[in-house]
Amino acid sequence: MRLRTLSSSTLALALIVTGPAAASATGLGSADAPADSQAATTGELTLLATTDVHGNVLNWDYFANKPYPAGEELGMSRASTLINGVREDRSA
Repeated sequence: MRLRTLSSSTLALALIVTGPAAASATGLGSADAPADSQAATTGELTLLATTDVHGNVLNWDYFANKPYPAGEELGMSRASTLINGVREDRSA
């Protein structure tokens, strides 16, 4: 297995691309905040990552030509269950 490292230009590009989205999601840089405010703005960002979709984006059994039965979901359907669970935990 080969260990791959990111170059500084790749890392900089990733930060440029994802930085505005992260700032928007956390409310940083909001137009509603006064420009001269000395109060610190904090936010929480939760990152979820998975590669466990087994080549399936949709919850569809291509051999049987129907959706997988309940409890045997694959792909993004399974990921959405995890995402919704984290959303419930974070909003509580």
